Amino acid sequence: MDIVLADLNIDGKDVKAAIHAPKNGFFYVIDRTNGKVLSAEKYVEANWSTKFDLEKQRHVIPESSYYPDGKKNIYPSFWGGHNWHAMSFNPELGLAFIPSMHLSVDFTDAGKDTDTSFRATKFRFGLGVGAALKTMPGKPLGSLQAWDPVTQKRVWEVEQPFAWAGGTLTTAGNLVFQGLPDGKFKAYDARNGEVVWAYDAGLGISSPPITYKLDGKQMVAIMIGPGGGYTSNFQGSGDVGFEGHGWKYGLHQRRMIAFSLDGKVDVPKQPAPEIAKPIVDMKFKVDEEKAAAGAGVYALDLCISCHGAGAVSGGVKGPDLRASAIPLDKKAFESVVRDGTLLVNGMPRFHTLSDEDLENLRHYIRQQAHGGAAHVDASGH
Repeated sequence: MDIVLADLNIDGKDVKAAIHAPKNGFFYVIDRTNGKVLSAEKYVEANWSTKFDLEKQRHVIPESSYYPDGKKNIYPSFWGGHNWHAMSFNPELGLAFIPSMHLSVDFTDAGKDTDTSFRATKFRFGLGVGAALKTMPGKPLGSLQAWDPVTQKRVWEVEQPFAWAGGTLTTAGNLVFQGLPDGKFKAYDARNGEVVWAYDAGLGISSPPITYKLDGKQMVAIMIGPGGGYTSNFQGSGDVGFEGHGWKYGLHQRRMIAFSLDGKVDVPKQPAPEIAKPIVDMKFKVDEEKAAAGAGVYALDLCISCHGAGAVSGGVKGPDLRASAIPLDKKAFESVVRDGTLLVNGMPRFHTLSDEDLENLRHYIRQQAHGGAAHVDASGH
């Protein structure tokens, strides 16, 4: 989460500040000359901390935030109230613009080894705790917020039906630009959040725009295409999944687009969105025990990172394995996954996987194709 330098006037004094809206849900104003927190307030819902104690320079954490046994719902979620998507600051208006998320997570130790003598071996994906992402009742999945760091109050907010909106750019013309997962690139009036311009880029957007001058002309450029951990669908399909937009590996192409006020270039259209259609081959008899073991291999050996939780692809990062014929062919699957025949396409070679691991993976993928991806937690189960 980016830290922005801002010169602020607080209580009649000029302050060289650093402003920060990290994952924990609090917006911090810090004196950048000495590191002291001058103020910290919740910019999204947060129950892990009651408040930030300015005198002690630390959070007040209630007993209710701890969960030594059982299950506990904590918010913001592990994705945070704001993640890597760029916040921006308009010094003329004195406002920061935050791509925000409104999600919680159920944490539990159930089924986890909490033995304190645990020692790591090779790296494998996992959080060490059960974690199921949840929506916040009565709240949107995400929003674009204009935040006043001096008063520590929200000035306006645009609710959004998805959590993973792109980074922001604000300009001296009092505009805020932001790309969205549905492929729309929008310009908002920085003073009130009204949409003043929109462009359909034909592919989801994660990155922040940039602005620059070329031959005396102001340009705004942005990378089109979703990216980051969100496209891995670490929570599987559903309300908070990324797969519902229909962006498909091998079909939709990332591109850089630059805009100017007098731009007249007709950008080639992207193909229409296409939701993955799993191959259902009932001749493949799924062994449930093998599928259960394969779920662990799939999650822990990082298949989940590119192909998505529950084998549900989030889009252009990797193909949806439920719609691939390769897992139906034992030899072909082995040549791709273990022998690396698709290295040229970016598919790594997992040479340490055993024959049993590969067979379990095949059964897991086919199980997901036959039954659809059920809700999974962050460990892929």
